[in-house]
Amino acid sequence: MYTNVTPAAKVRMQDLAKEARVLARDQMEFMIAVLRNNQHRDWTEVGGRQIPIPNDLGYHNQGYMAAAPLYGSTSLDADPGWSPERFTEVRPWD
Repeated sequence: MYTNVTPAAKVRMQDLAKEARVLARDQMEFMIAVLRNNQHRDWTEVGGRQIPIPNDLGYHNQGYMAAAPLYGSTSLDADPGWSPERFTEVRPWD
């Protein structure tokens, strides 16, 4: 960030992070239950309840999907790849 956040913005970000943590834990527990109960392809047990698993779980209809982290790179390198030496850190006071 170019300037430091205000105290009110910091409190708001902390509140959002706490909320996101709860959502992330719920999602994690659901996915663990899905993986543990993979023999039951039509439902999974989460918190003592049977939750139906959609038939299209894990599928998308978005056409092609990038298969490489640098798909669509605008790099002019002959072999574009992830290398930290390619990047330069620029800080606001620089």
